[in-house]
Order: sequence, then C-alpha cells, then structure tokens
Amino acid sequence: MGSLLQKKARETVGLLRLTAFDTTTDAGRSQERHRHIAWTSVTAATAKVTMAVTMLISVRLTLGYLGTERFGMWMAITAVIAMLGFADLGLSNGVLNAVAHASGRDAEREIRRIISSALFMLCLVGTVLLLVFAAGYSHIPWASVFNVGSATAAREAGPVVLVLVMCFLATLPLGLTQKIQLGLQRGYWANLWETLGSIGGLLGILVAIRLEVGLPWIALAMAGIPVVFRGINTLVFFGFQKTALRPRPGNINAGIVRKLLHTGLLFFFLQIAVIVGFQSDNIIIARILGAEAVAGYDVALKLATLPAMFIGFVVIAQWPAYGEALTRGDTDWIRHTFTRTLRASMVVTIPFAVILLLWGDRIIRLWAGPDVIPSTGLLAGVAAWSLLLVIGSVMSSLLNGLHVVRFQVICAILMATGNILLSIYLVGVIGVEGAIYGTLAAYTVLSLIPYCYYIPRYLNRLTAHKNEPSNSQYATGNDRSP
Repeated sequence: MGSLLQKKARETVGLLRLTAFDTTTDAGRSQERHRHIAWTSVTAATAKVTMAVTMLISVRLTLGYLGTERFGMWMAITAVIAMLGFADLGLSNGVLNAVAHASGRDAEREIRRIISSALFMLCLVGTVLLLVFAAGYSHIPWASVFNVGSATAAREAGPVVLVLVMCFLATLPLGLTQKIQLGLQRGYWANLWETLGSIGGLLGILVAIRLEVGLPWIALAMAGIPVVFRGINTLVFFGFQKTALRPRPGNINAGIVRKLLHTGLLFFFLQIAVIVGFQSDNIIIARILGAEAVAGYDVALKLATLPAMFIGFVVIAQWPAYGEALTRGDTDWIRHTFTRTLRASMVVTIPFAVILLLWGDRIIRLWAGPDVIPSTGLLAGVAAWSLLLVIGSVMSSLLNGLHVVRFQVICAILMATGNILLSIYLVGVIGVEGAIYGTLAAYTVLSLIPYCYYIPRYLNRLTAHKNEPSNSQYATGNDRSP
C-alpha cells in the first residue's frame, strides 16, 4: 500500500509542469486533463489551508478585540449571510457544466454566449435582491434580530449586515469567473486569487485593529478584500488571459438563458436536498435527546469527513474534465479516470476508517477534550460513513460532469426523506448512534446503490455510441439526465 501511494505521488508530481502536453493526440489530451486536475487540486488545497489558517488567526485577534457579544453577533450575521449562497439559483454550477461541454467541442462562440447570458441573469438576481434588501433594511430592528444588549453592538448590527450583504451581492457576478475558469479546467487561477484574498483579508483585519475602528470596518476588511481580489481575477481573466470571452450584451441568448436556468434549478434543488439530508441529524438529536448530546456526535462526524474534504480537491477538478471528455467522445478516459480515482480514494480512506474505529476515542480526547468521547457504536458508524461519503463524492463528480443531475436530485430527495424518518426512529430507540445508522442506511439504499446500478450502464451506453458526435445541450436542448 505504501509503494502504491508513493507511485501515485510521483505521478502527481510529474503532472505539475508548466508546459502543456500535445493536445493533438488522444494521449496528449488525456495527460493535459490530468495536468489541469493536478494543478487545480494542489492550488485548491493551498487555498483551503490558507483560508483555515487565516480564519483561526482572525478569530483569536477579533475575539479579544471585540469582546464576546460583538464577536458572537458578527458570527451570527455571517452565518445568516452564508445561507444566501443558494440565491444564485444554482446558475454558477450550471455555467460550469455548460462551459465544460462547450470547451470539449472547441465552441468558443457558444462559450461567449453562455458567459454573457449567465452574467446577465446573475446581475438580474443581484439587482432584485438589492432592491428587496434596500426596501426592508431601515425597517428591521437588527439589534433585536440578533439579540444584542450593549449600545455599541446595537449601533453596529445594521451597518455590519449592510457591509456583508453588499459583499455577497458583489460576489454573485464576480464569483462567476471562478466557475468559468473551473469549467475551462483553469481552476488554479481562481484558487490563486482566493489564496491572496484570504491573506489580504487577514492583513486588513490587522490594520483595522491597529487603527481601533469599529466592527463594520473589520467586517469590510474580512469580507470585502477577498471580493476585491475576485474582481482583480475577473479583470485579469477577461482583460488579458481570455479577451475573446469577454461578456458583451450582444451575446446574450434567450435559449441559453432558459437552458442555464433549467440546469441551475436542478443544481439548486440538489444542493437543498443534500444539505437537508446531511445536516438534519443534529436537529433530530437536539430535539429528542437535548442539545448536550449533539456535541459528541458532531465532533465525531467532523473527524469522519476529513478524507472526503481532501479528496474533494481532486474530484471538483475532475468534474469539468469529465464534461469535456464526454463531449469529445473520450469515454475510455472517463472510465479509466473514474475507476482509478475510486481505487485511490479507497487506498486513502480505508486506513483512515480503521484508525478512526480503533483509536478515534483517543484522538477526540486529545482534540476536543474528555466531555465529548463517542461510544464504540458511534465510532463504528462514523468510520463507515467516512468510507461511504468518499465513494459518493467520487460518483457525484462523475455524474455532474456527465450532466446527470435530475437523477441525483431524485436520489437526494429520497435519501433526505428516508434519513429523517429513520434517524427520528433510531435515535428514539437506541440513542445518539441511531442518527448515523439512519444516515448510513438511507444513503446506501437510496443513493449509492442506485448510483452503482446507473453508472456502469450509462458508461456502457456511452462506449457503445462513442463514435457518434456529442452535441452540447446548450446548443440543441438535449438533456442527458434520465
């Protein structure tokens, strides 16, 4: 196993080259896809690590500077704003898929139309949200909403909400550039600017604290500076790197608008169903057993999701590569890459699951303290969940790239419903362990088994028709979802 990991590591390092492979041959295109995947994965990991480090440092700095109440208010407002992430109606993920498929046909004109149409829709969504917020802002007692008592916190509540909402609305169109870059398999540029944005936000907080300004200015530094770097990314990308793709009003196309909205809504409902299915356990445990029981469960679950988080750096980069390969009819590359990724992820995750099962209680004791030590039954459940979650992530990336979204939505809705019903029953019968076993049963039966049935048959069908030309759904209206 160690030699296999070393071999994979050497292969990955070999792909981290600055010069492109020869894409005039099938072998060269395959290597070039893997090169982009490697660079995007490495830079994504760098961006996430930088974000985590800056977050830890900023929490320590701002908590001491602001005090418990103002810091807690800021975190509460940030959590509420984060929920607006669905406000783009899934359009950004729809754009990622559309650009990836068009890129596989070298259809630059279609990509220009996709970009211009998507930007128009996101600006429209942002304008509507801005008007709604502007109409209600002065009428909402923000201090009461966030239940703050001090005069300073009460005075700052509204301005902090204003700052964070404005930053979010600016991110709607600017964040589109990141999805376009990912769809073109150039996600490493977006990751680079995200890394610089995180560092810039931390430096902004240091300056704000040094100047002894109020919370709205600290919020602006933390949330606004990354937005500035996303803006720079957009200017550099369309101004220097891909000038031919620059958005223009004349490229807005009503047919593409309808197709993007259709696909975006599918992704929107998929995200909602996944969140409900994965995040409902804490609520169920709190309602049945009390809030105290949630702590131990949540800590164990967070530890179990670490492999999926790291493997996620790879599979998110594979998503557009699958789409581009599908459009070119390179089904052998799709099958080979999917199989190899699934095997490699098992090589990483199985040892982690075993360690979690055998020594998870000791790890959690050192990490979170003696008050949240999980039972053996809970450790067994989260160890199994660690493995299944990785398998599901690899499969979902493939299905996203193949534009099989409606099927995932159906499975996710069924899984969320089954998980809630099973977890309510099992938590009442066997305690906190019931939540993870309800999730395992629902996810296995209603998501993974259907995926395992569907994916081989879909790939076989693609292989049987590999010599037929593949048309983009955004040009013809075809929908590959079953």
